[in-house]
Amino acid sequence: MASGTGNYDAVTGIWNVGSVAPGASVSIDITGTVDASPGATLTNVAEIVASSAADQDSTPDNGAPGEDDYDTATLTVTGNRVAGIAPALSCPAGTSVFDWTDRAWSAGSTTNSYPFIGLGTIDFTMTNPGQWLNSSAFGGQSPNRQNSLHAGTFDWAIVQLVNLASRNDEVVTTIDLPVAMDGAQFTIFDVDFGNDQFADRVIVEGRKDGAVVLPTLTNGVVNYVIGNTAYGDGASDSDSPNGNVVVTFNQSVDTIIIRYGDHASAPANRNTTLNVSKANSVLSDPVSGTEEPKAIPGAIVQYCVLVENAGSVTATSVVATDILPAGITFVPGSLRSGSTCETASEDEDDDANGSDESDPYGAAFEAGTATGMAASLSAGDSFAFTFETTVD
Repeated sequence: MASGTGNYDAVTGIWNVGSVAPGASVSIDITGTVDASPGATLTNVAEIVASSAADQDSTPDNGAPGEDDYDTATLTVTGNRVAGIAPALSCPAGTSVFDWTDRAWSAGSTTNSYPFIGLGTIDFTMTNPGQWLNSSAFGGQSPNRQNSLHAGTFDWAIVQLVNLASRNDEVVTTIDLPVAMDGAQFTIFDVDFGNDQFADRVIVEGRKDGAVVLPTLTNGVVNYVIGNTAYGDGASDSDSPNGNVVVTFNQSVDTIIIRYGDHASAPANRNTTLNVSKANSVLSDPVSGTEEPKAIPGAIVQYCVLVENAGSVTATSVVATDILPAGITFVPGSLRSGSTCETASEDEDDDANGSDESDPYGAAFEAGTATGMAASLSAGDSFAFTFETTVD
């Protein structure tokens, strides 16, 4: 509803003011209903888009915030955040269910097709400008089918673990339905927030014969919804429903497009910087023992490899290797791991298997190469592995 000077088009958002005399002002009052969930920040933008008179210090309709023909008003939706109640899906002709429980998905695959209850083929296509990550906790190489991240349902789902370079990047999932459906409803798990790491943003839209169809998104406890976009602003465990977002199309749709990336609360540049350094010390020699030992034949020399995350985001699946040169021999059973060279005291066996590989770091030796592993390394943190050698 709008009242005031001139005419306002609620569809286009254009206010046709008419003539304004020098030194005069006109106004309009626009009343709307907030349909965003609590926590959402809404910014209303007003700008001159056309004028018969030239303006020396601004250009109409150029979207430049610094000019005086452009202004904004911002409000944050208040209220206690609770999970929303998704609208009922209207299915007068009956329902068809696509369930990941009895489907296969090759780890790392980005294109797959499946028969769908006699209606035809449903096609999934994913594009990612960044990196697909590999996590043993969530089924290995992403994207993959897993039930570790299940939001309390223990259902199987496709997980996307990605490393994106910036907030401008997004993963796009396109679902081509076998036929135009009168409606559709599904849940996206784990739309949440990680401080200095990520701030999930999911945009969902549909198509019907090429025309855009917008769904209704229903928020969880740790995310809020504005229109067809959900924003994560709190943390949710992988087995918690708090990060769920329910998507409901109550109009005919033949294609569903899901865009995943970050919103403004994520670091602008998500590149990770890893620094590696190596040190050695002589522990003993056959002549002096441990008193001022020298690196002579038979001496025991300890090496330490230190990996530091100097970036602003968490690095995952970090692996560092050290190839031993000729003239020294690895001492079996000497591997240790820890956060620093000084605190590397956690015993590691020589193979890459077992619980010692994730407590929280791992180390192994094979074919002349020492390897250290960290499933994740937060910004500012480090991990190290040490081992002993004998000078030949």
